[in-house]
Amino acid sequence: MRALMKMSLRKLGVLAGLALLVCQADAADEVKLAWKLAKGDTFTFKIHSVIEASSTDRREAKLEGKITLKQAPEGKPASGRMLLTKLYAIKSGSGSGARADAVDLETHSIPVKMNTQGRIFVDPKRLNKLEEALEDALEDISLMTHFQTLFFELPEKPVAVGATWKKFMDNTTFEFKLKSVDDKKVAVLEGKPKPVSDSETAKGLVTVRFDLGTGTMVSYEQKHSRERTTGSFIKSTTRSAVTRTVEITRGKAKAE
Repeated sequence: MRALMKMSLRKLGVLAGLALLVCQADAADEVKLAWKLAKGDTFTFKIHSVIEASSTDRREAKLEGKITLKQAPEGKPASGRMLLTKLYAIKSGSGSGARADAVDLETHSIPVKMNTQGRIFVDPKRLNKLEEALEDALEDISLMTHFQTLFFELPEKPVAVGATWKKFMDNTTFEFKLKSVDDKKVAVLEGKPKPVSDSETAKGLVTVRFDLGTGTMVSYEQKHSRERTTGSFIKSTTRSAVTRTVEITRGKAKAE
């Protein structure tokens, strides 16, 4: 009897050890997706968006600028300034036809904060003043919508390949997944839009490539559309679509 008990205890010990190894392996497979921020870092960006609210309402915008971090205290959001350098907007509607505006924005800058998740904090009052100053060119093109995708907000906790999470942007809920991490430590994230009701269909993809070593987004590509059908007897279908690319070049500010 004692021999059997000893054997059982040994088996339990072996099983517990294996379970611990599995848990450790799972934890090791998880990666922390985070922007690496330091004082003097610069991020030069280009955003190109095409938003189609309907077949007669199409808005295209190209926005260029640069963020320079002045302070980056550990455990707190980094702070700096965002300088907007170029804005090119094309808008077309059923009433006014097509219209294009190109604006030199060298004099427009606003203070910003950014955390390691990639979330941008902008003073709403400052942003409203900036949008008012650029009202003629912007019309209904939202700068905040562009800023929200500029650095792509990452999940708070470490995730493993195959893990999923939800993110709301462009009036659409996306389900994101960490698809892969290659031998160069570049993580590939993919997001698919989810329909909000039975009367709606959603398709497309957001692909983000993030360098874990440098803590910088390598590329951002978004293309998705939604179709919604309304009416019981006479059915009507409306379609909306978003195409967006973001390019970011990381550098260091010149010593003053």
